[in-house]
Amino acid sequence: MEGTLFESLVVNSMSLLTTVEKEDEDTMVVNETHNFAQAESSVEPKFKLSLNGKEVICDELLDLMQYPRFRKVKVLELDDNEFGDAGVEILAQSESTAKVTSLSLAKNKLSDQAIKLITESPYLTRLDTLYLQHNRIGPEGMKLLAQAENLKGLQTLYLRGNALGFEGFKALSESPWLNELATLFIQETGLDEPALEVLLNAPWVGSLKMISLTGNRLKDSIVHVFESAGSLKNLEVIDLSGNAVSNDAVAALKSLPNLPKLRTVLKDQLYRK
Repeated sequence: MEGTLFESLVVNSMSLLTTVEKEDEDTMVVNETHNFAQAESSVEPKFKLSLNGKEVICDELLDLMQYPRFRKVKVLELDDNEFGDAGVEILAQSESTAKVTSLSLAKNKLSDQAIKLITESPYLTRLDTLYLQHNRIGPEGMKLLAQAENLKGLQTLYLRGNALGFEGFKALSESPWLNELATLFIQETGLDEPALEVLLNAPWVGSLKMISLTGNRLKDSIVHVFESAGSLKNLEVIDLSGNAVSNDAVAALKSLPNLPKLRTVLKDQLYRK
């Protein structure tokens, strides 16, 4: 990759995750140089690499895996590149990804095969954040994800725009490994009330702090689904935007005894019924 335009793109798309205190212009330059040097010598990863919408292809991913500084990347963003499952195979089989904790793969035309590759990877074992929105993942992908021990550290999971349906959510609810999941985005996933009921009775649901249910055509009757759910002792935020949910339903949700920490319910302001 040395000397290529892609290398230049990678260098310019990489940033430090640490916050640098800037006193003046000279100090800024010194601190930036010092902190980059520290980050490169650190055992723990310190960099964020954002290559969203850069038309990254598989050959370039292969080159990226050989780039020395990539081994220090903690947050990897590869949204909207459309490299498909073949690109995920490169990531999953490369030792260079072993320190990545946050992986974003939205809009890459990924199928259930991509989930299989991620869950079987011997290197992608430190993920706490996984963005998979707007792909082609279905129930089979959820079955694989739900049973993946190497994803037991997940705290944030973004699944928007994938056709998961009842079977997908049933599989997810049966996971023995999602006990640290705090934030779940499942907008526009074909989630209906039966699927929501199954999901909210998952053994790991008590760890959730935020759940987004946007655009699933849900109605006021979801109050009864939440009421009959398992322990939602840590849930603080529910996003119901894009659903036909009234202000009365929002008030009812906030009064449920099994949601003691609920403080915010988001909904469309135009829907007041």
